[in-house]
Amino acid sequence: MSKLHQLFYFSASTQFSNAGDALINRELLSLLRQYGELKVASAGAPASFLEEIRVKHDEIAFRGKWRLMASLLGSAILRGGCKHYLVLTPGDPPGGVSPGDIFRAALFPLLKLFGVRIIKIGASISRMDGLRLRLEAKLSRSMYFYGIRDAGSVSRARQYDFSSVEYCPDLAFNLPVNAKPSTQGQVLVSLREDNLDTEEIAQLHARVRALAETIGGSVCLESTTFISQVERDIEPMRRLSTIWRGSDAYARHASKIADLESAYSGTTFVVSNRLHVILLAASQGALPFCLAIGGKNRKITDLLHSVGLGGLIVDGGKPLMTLEQGRQELTRAFTEQRSLLHHVLAKELGI
Repeated sequence: MSKLHQLFYFSASTQFSNAGDALINRELLSLLRQYGELKVASAGAPASFLEEIRVKHDEIAFRGKWRLMASLLGSAILRGGCKHYLVLTPGDPPGGVSPGDIFRAALFPLLKLFGVRIIKIGASISRMDGLRLRLEAKLSRSMYFYGIRDAGSVSRARQYDFSSVEYCPDLAFNLPVNAKPSTQGQVLVSLREDNLDTEEIAQLHARVRALAETIGGSVCLESTTFISQVERDIEPMRRLSTIWRGSDAYARHASKIADLESAYSGTTFVVSNRLHVILLAASQGALPFCLAIGGKNRKITDLLHSVGLGGLIVDGGKPLMTLEQGRQELTRAFTEQRSLLHHVLAKELGI
């Protein structure tokens, strides 16, 4: 069976203002093209987002995800010698239970009955609990492959009787690592605050300032820049820029992956509590440090520990990685995880 006899149905419904989501969707589609033909539902995605994730014009087959579902089911019933896949959006499943989730719980067994292979790649369930966790376990029993990106989530999935679970690296590890990083000592900060209370925000600000002074020297506060990879982070970054440098002019939002790559490749250190800031910055040769607050960043810390990069997590009780150590460890981790990602997909999707 040639790769053209494998059809991957994918809806581009995700957060359109989150460059991290754009990144993993782009890498997912790039990998799937190696194994078959894409049939994409634009699902309300702006043209700029579709361009960012590199959807080709002839791959857009549907405007809405329900038309995609109807076509997928009809095509699967007729079979026609093709393998049909429903590709779920990568990343974290939503925290709550929606009417759409209940509909999927009814639909997925029907799709499986007619031979549709439902797959999810690069998921994390470390923050799930209660009804959402039980529903996700039920959904997994109709799935062909449930690729989870950190060891903690894999263990939790098995504890709650998930099916079809296997470790599969985050899709950002598909990125090549920049061989010529900046060595000028600049510090770039990119933080989220929307999941923190007032006390935690004050703690975060104090820790990021102390860290920036440690890694960048006493003059770093005068040259630190601030960037948001997710639109809702820009206001906190402007406030921090004003506090540190007397103006919000040193903070900006970047929605395009290429602009972020340029920013990260032009700096030495990145400080963040967002997973795909850390991984994208690492791919561009910067040394990223993770500032975790309590259990709010568990999906990041679990993943970094899973790939041997726990040294990037800032812990007052241990010394920071040196620039040379960090770059060696990041090159190793990206090389190993990229190879494993390709191996897993070849095993699950290969002809």
